[in-house]
Amino acid sequence: MSVPALLLPLLALLPPPADLPRSSIAVKEFDKFAKDVAAYAVAIDPDKDDRKAQAEALDKIKDAYDKLAKRAKVDEPLKYVGDWDQILERGKTDDRELRQAAGKGFVRYVLDWDGVRVVSMVSVPAAYGKGDTLCPAVLALKPVLGMSGEVLEKEVAAEASKAYAGLLGTTIIVAPLGPEKVVDRKAQSHEIEGSWMTDEGMTSLFYGVRVLLYGLHFDRSRLVIDGWKDAGLDAVRAASSFPSWFAGVVNRSGEVGGDDVLYQNLGGTPILYVDGGADARGADTEALKKRCEGITEVTVIADAQTALDPTAEGAAKITEWIDARHRDLAPAKLDYMLGDRRFQSVAWLKAATINLRATAKPGDKDFPHVTAEIDKETNTLRLSTVNVTELYVYLNDALLDLGKPVNIEVNGLKWPPRTVRRDLRYMFENRFFNSSGDYGVYTAELHLEDIPANVPKGEAPPAGETPPAGGGGGGR
Repeated sequence: MSVPALLLPLLALLPPPADLPRSSIAVKEFDKFAKDVAAYAVAIDPDKDDRKAQAEALDKIKDAYDKLAKRAKVDEPLKYVGDWDQILERGKTDDRELRQAAGKGFVRYVLDWDGVRVVSMVSVPAAYGKGDTLCPAVLALKPVLGMSGEVLEKEVAAEASKAYAGLLGTTIIVAPLGPEKVVDRKAQSHEIEGSWMTDEGMTSLFYGVRVLLYGLHFDRSRLVIDGWKDAGLDAVRAASSFPSWFAGVVNRSGEVGGDDVLYQNLGGTPILYVDGGADARGADTEALKKRCEGITEVTVIADAQTALDPTAEGAAKITEWIDARHRDLAPAKLDYMLGDRRFQSVAWLKAATINLRATAKPGDKDFPHVTAEIDKETNTLRLSTVNVTELYVYLNDALLDLGKPVNIEVNGLKWPPRTVRRDLRYMFENRFFNSSGDYGVYTAELHLEDIPANVPKGEAPPAGETPPAGGGGGGR
């Protein structure tokens, strides 16, 4: 499918995403690891925590890779995190119910996690599991429809079938609905009330993500979040809260929001606004473009019909835009404002301790903020922070050469270089417990403590909190 002419200038402006380092080992070889990766996943479950079984599974995985590496003349196996990304994703045990639903359209799927059951409508493409390519995915957020049970499920399936008609053959679509509740002895789906950004809404949203994480193999560099109508702004808010999960965000005739929306967190995450004429939203798309100028690319597609049921021309443009999304899995620059304590991670950074005033606004100079840059030439990590006093930095050889000491600069000051060690067990534990901010593949970490608050002059730290002094921390 060719890219529409109107999108070519936009795509030309976006830097091509960097692929994770891969060895010459063929992808098909990684399917052989599935049994042992699955065994490790069972053994590491907190309810089981079978250390002996974990060690045995890791030993088998290491031995199997070492044999392939020797044949392919790979010098340091853990350098090739692109290999391990494939091994970990392909090694997941996919859900039998979902796999059997491939090519059958939208099906009702219930995920039971710690006794909480959430219903999603899921479409698994006929292409799933075929060939060496993992399927991209869309997380679809619906607006409040005032429905429940089968009526809700049929309505969402019908709307999604129209909205994603051009993607159903290639892309996994997950549309979370809300918790499953028993009414008159019958289990029924109930939609969340209000915004997806409430605690209840975020629970259901994350269950939708978990369908992908634990039930299906998917290409994590090609996950798009798409909000319908009143859920459009929620999709933007969710993406700006954990931007390193999404390759793009779609707002279908939703509001564009005010200064409280952290658009500045969306660097590297393009936005598509679908302006459905029949929806009569009247969004100020020029203001949206201005808000995002210098931060991320904004594409506006205006269509005479609704954003969920556009004309054939509009639908083709939307499909092309979503299909072209591909995020960088090893971004060299990060810029993140921490406005919600529920979300303190972005890509390879996690803010462990922040000072956040209850009345703080994004424009305030003391608003918690961290920027980070990787300089590969000097093997240096440069950080600039405001009211972030403790950080975890997750590392791999896509970011820095871990065979050399890592140089660190924080707020213009040089810290002692750190030597870190690539570690297979750490990589698996980090992935399975999602310690990193993007479900990534990291072989080591740095723990940076006692970072000065670095509040600009004229801005006091939060009342009752004294910023720590000095610098320290460790590496792993």
